[in-house]
Amino acid sequence: EDAISVLDPTFLLNKEDWEKVANHEHKGKGKKYILCYLMQSKINDTSALCLAKKMSNKTGMPIIKICRGLTSILWGKTIYIPTVEEWLGLFMDAEYIITNSFHGMAFSVNFNKNFTSFIEGDPMSGRNSRIYDRCKDFGLLDRIQVVGSRNEVMTENIDFSKVSSVLEDLKKES
Repeated sequence: EDAISVLDPTFLLNKEDWEKVANHEHKGKGKKYILCYLMQSKINDTSALCLAKKMSNKTGMPIIKICRGLTSILWGKTIYIPTVEEWLGLFMDAEYIITNSFHGMAFSVNFNKNFTSFIEGDPMSGRNSRIYDRCKDFGLLDRIQVVGSRNEVMTENIDFSKVSSVLEDLKKES
C-alpha cells in the first residue's frame, strides 16, 4: 500500500483549543509586534533578523524574539525558554511572524498570522521538506525565503479562508 502524508499533530487542534492554555502576559496593552522564532542556525538567524529589522523600520513595530542562543542579543526583546503557555500567547498576539522553524510556520497557519519562513539550501530536502510540503499544500510557497536568495518584506496578507479550507480537508485525511 502507498504511504500517505499526514499532518503534524499541532495542526489537528484549532485556535480555540490552543487558546485555552495560552498565556498573554507579553502582549502589553494591545501593542503590535513582530515575533521572531528562530531555531536552526546562525546564518539563518541573521537573515531572519535582518528581515525583521527591515520590517520593524518600515512599520514601527518592535521585535520580540524567541531564540535558543545569544547570536541575536542586540535585536529587540529576547525571550529565552518561555513556557508552552507563554510561547502560544506570543504567537497568538503577534502581528507578523518571522521563523526558520517548522512549528513556527505551523502555528502561524494555525493562528492565521502572516509570516515569512526562512530555509537554507534545497527547499525540498532534509528538514526543509516539512516546511516546503505544507506551504505547498496551503498555497503559501511565496512565504518561504531561501537564505541568500532574497530578503524582502512581505506586505500582502494571506487569504486564510483558502488555507483554512485546505487545512480542514487535510485534518479529515489525517
